Amino acid sequence: MSSISIPVLQALDDDPVNQAAYGPRTYRLAQAALRRRRHINYQQFKEISGIRSSYIGRVLFEGLAGAGATVLPPERLAHFITLLDSELLDDKEAAAFLALRGSAAELTQRQFSKLLFSTLSMLEPERRKLVCRRLTYSFYQPDTGTVAQAALDAKDFSQRFRALHTLPGQLNSKQVNWLGKLRRRTEASTVQQWLGAPQQRQLLFWSASYLLLCLVVFYLQAQSYRAAGADLAIQLARGAAGCVNLGTALICLPMLRSLTTTLHRRLPHILMPYGALRSLHKLVGVSLVVFSLIHIAGQLAHQAALGHSLSAFLWQTALGITGVILLVVIAIMAGLGRQRFYRKPGRYAWFKFSHKLYWAWFGLMLWHSPQFWLWFLLPGLLFGINLLFQARRKSKLSCVVGMEAAAEQITILELQRPSGFQFRAGDYVYLRLPEIDRQQWHPFTLSSAPGQDKLTLHIRNAGLWTGQLHALARQTGGASLPMPAELDGPYSAPSAIAMRHDVTILVAGGIGITPFASLLRHITLQSQAGLRPVKQHVYVYWICRTPDAIAWIRPLLDELADSPAASWVSIKLFCSAVQRDLGDLALQLASEHYHLRHGRDALTDCRYPLHWGRPDWEQELDGILLAHPSHPPRMFFCGPTPFATELKAKCLPRRISFSQEIF
Repeated sequence: MSSISIPVLQALDDDPVNQAAYGPRTYRLAQAALRRRRHINYQQFKEISGIRSSYIGRVLFEGLAGAGATVLPPERLAHFITLLDSELLDDKEAAAFLALRGSAAELTQRQFSKLLFSTLSMLEPERRKLVCRRLTYSFYQPDTGTVAQAALDAKDFSQRFRALHTLPGQLNSKQVNWLGKLRRRTEASTVQQWLGAPQQRQLLFWSASYLLLCLVVFYLQAQSYRAAGADLAIQLARGAAGCVNLGTALICLPMLRSLTTTLHRRLPHILMPYGALRSLHKLVGVSLVVFSLIHIAGQLAHQAALGHSLSAFLWQTALGITGVILLVVIAIMAGLGRQRFYRKPGRYAWFKFSHKLYWAWFGLMLWHSPQFWLWFLLPGLLFGINLLFQARRKSKLSCVVGMEAAAEQITILELQRPSGFQFRAGDYVYLRLPEIDRQQWHPFTLSSAPGQDKLTLHIRNAGLWTGQLHALARQTGGASLPMPAELDGPYSAPSAIAMRHDVTILVAGGIGITPFASLLRHITLQSQAGLRPVKQHVYVYWICRTPDAIAWIRPLLDELADSPAASWVSIKLFCSAVQRDLGDLALQLASEHYHLRHGRDALTDCRYPLHWGRPDWEQELDGILLAHPSHPPRMFFCGPTPFATELKAKCLPRRISFSQEIF
């Protein structure tokens, strides 16, 4: 037990020595929880703790306050936080036993099972009861083949607790989000940290180069008209016009999928930010809007200075009419191209339609600006080469030979592999199913390995098209197969180069595991053939919402665990349906103990254990850096954007390169 003396917290503000005795974090947490209250009743405790289950909240409250108590004294709350913050295993063990047994002297089977039942609310009732019985019996069984104990005293609990390797490290107030109102602060990245990541320096270099080129073009164009005696308005208009010509010539280059895929696979990645090409495309698009507005404002100011009618200029001259149409076209493309718009269900088709207007933009630019063809010569040549490459990849006829509606609104498609279809692990394709829609193409990552005969796609129900596909799979059950399909691809994604790095970190959120499943299949097959595609080590983190989401990938993970690649690949599975708080401590204890005894997870039957809550990224990343001091790791992420923002903030201070899959 901790030997720190615990005075009443109300005296802490007046005595700075007491604050030092607690430690800065313990003091801050306790003071924020109390908010200058002398006592905390149960309702206040449940509010600040963030524990959703009333039963779990009551057990912890009575364990801290005492049996039958209606208020929680502040010194007991501070004592409990001190135990969590302690580095001593004895203190962590005492905090865990206190949180679970409540006011009783022992932890009975009945109470432990009720704690598990309250936590596993994401499961169906019958399965919930079965899992609770399985976990409880295993946790209370001293040895294999013996009868389970009725209750655990402090000594028995200590034996269970100390047998686990990961849980004691997770049990502290820095990682346990047991105070729901006291969220951890987001790490603020400095400019120096931002520039420390190689891909950020690449993006900054190309962005700055483009903007500098715009300034040079603007100056040269404006200066030439100034030398000819033009007024300031026409100088601004012609300078901006040059930048519009430049931006129009370059805007499509980052999005030439076939050309960038070829470069991505064959050329070094020191200079080109392949994972940030979309950002460069957006930068050029924003510059087009800005310079177009400057150009229009300058032209109108020039016409007004000459005393000409603005309406006659806009609607009765070829220059004015094409300029207005160009402004409308770019407004549509910019408005419907915002991520906030097209990420919403049912709007992606509008986004795709709006970006088909680039043909109208190019045609009007050739009419509006007689010199534009000079700007477009070299980019137009590259554009034509890309079309030739794309013609080879596009419209490969295939058919759906397998379809299944899996858990988590996931549809599993198995397609016949077209003749000559070659791809790499992590690549993606565009899919069209005439059975659902004859016009729409949608991008999906291939989850099968390059050496397999069939192509596999795992598609999450996230919109109208994917919803129709999931409904078709659920209703027909594959009765309508085979179903005709067309493929456009394959195209390279950032994770396709993951195996080139010495140390690789793969992080997936939900269905984002798909590209990494392809990589894991490839690694497994290569290792079984006696090859080693991994240079040093691969770390895989998958955060899913429910345990059922692991069902489709479990055979792959079990095969990987039995292959030679298991020594090169570390896999951690997390279920976010349960937050990491003290109310879920029973589930974490029982799950890890069950896996330690039986070698499989109790809920998923997978060889790799299922962890509850979310990873502590600071601890995980620091551990990887410590294990590989001379090999800087690179992280590849596929999942929700808010999750990517959080991860990127953790990687920047540690100078870990970060790449995100974005379609």
